[in-house]
Amino acid sequence: MWNNTGETPNNGDYGYFSGTSAAAAYVTGTIALLFLIPSNNFFDLILKNPAKSALQVKKAILNNKSMFESFAPGQDSISRLNVSESLFSLCSELREMNLIEVLQAKSKLVSVYPNPFQDMIAITLESQLVEKLYIDSFTMEGVKVMGSTKIISRSGLQTIRVVTSTLSGGIYILRISSSTYSTTQLIIKK
Repeated sequence: MWNNTGETPNNGDYGYFSGTSAAAAYVTGTIALLFLIPSNNFFDLILKNPAKSALQVKKAILNNKSMFESFAPGQDSISRLNVSESLFSLCSELREMNLIEVLQAKSKLVSVYPNPFQDMIAITLESQLVEKLYIDSFTMEGVKVMGSTKIISRSGLQTIRVVTSTLSGGIYILRISSSTYSTTQLIIKK
């Protein structure tokens, strides 16, 4: 059971609810997290075969729940979402064994701004490495429309500016990747 999930009813007060309705938010968040793992292989699979990628995420969640004995009469056991095990399972399924190390710290995206943008976008990263960074933009249909390469020449916090004047107005998927890191974010061109 999902107990004591906070809610804000229409009367402006705070309250709690539980049950499968409460679980929906946790499961939805886990699905989103798994779809955003920093894996170029998984990103390519999502673009090429969305149904297969969705089934892999579903399998990772359902096969890795934690089971607990129930104290309620007539109920054998209770299962709980195990996000960490789901993540490890998906990485293993994708044969991304080094991904766990990548998730633990090498680089991280701090911000992409402005968003929505016009002719330039600034990407702020925090990196512990000196490495080559690939910045690609894709349409929502998965067509690559822009790509550039930048060298991160020092560790620490830094901002990279990317000219976007060639893009038409619309919604794009921005992918920032290196040999040890990959992340995606939706961006909007005015």
